[in-house]
Amino acid sequence: MKHRPDSTALMKRADQRLAKLEEALALAPEQRAAWDEFSSTMRGKAAQSTERVEAMRNRERASTALERLERMEEFGKERLESMQEMRKVVTALYAQLDEGQKKTFDEQFRFAGPRHRGDRRQGPGRTERSPGA
Repeated sequence: MKHRPDSTALMKRADQRLAKLEEALALAPEQRAAWDEFSSTMRGKAAQSTERVEAMRNRERASTALERLERMEEFGKERLESMQEMRKVVTALYAQLDEGQKKTFDEQFRFAGPRHRGDRRQGPGRTERSPGA
């Protein structure tokens, strides 16, 4: 059986990641408004994500290929809207950061958890990519 973290644990983890990022950025007072908007949006996205996962777990399994495709399309639309909203607040915060802070943000910002970290994924049918690839 797979381990399924509860929504409280997921929200706690999101808060911990945001606190770690905030500390690493060492924000100046004039950057606070952009940070507050960013962190509020990220907490909201984490809450939405946990609600969506719970709803999917409690939903009746799709019985046809068409139903599965419709659900995938629905999820894709929701995900795109979420990403567009996140991009807006990240863009606003990023514009307030100095070059050192931008580097820190680029290295530490993770919005989708470990399984969505680009080239770091491995598994059946996936190979490790070289750093220059």
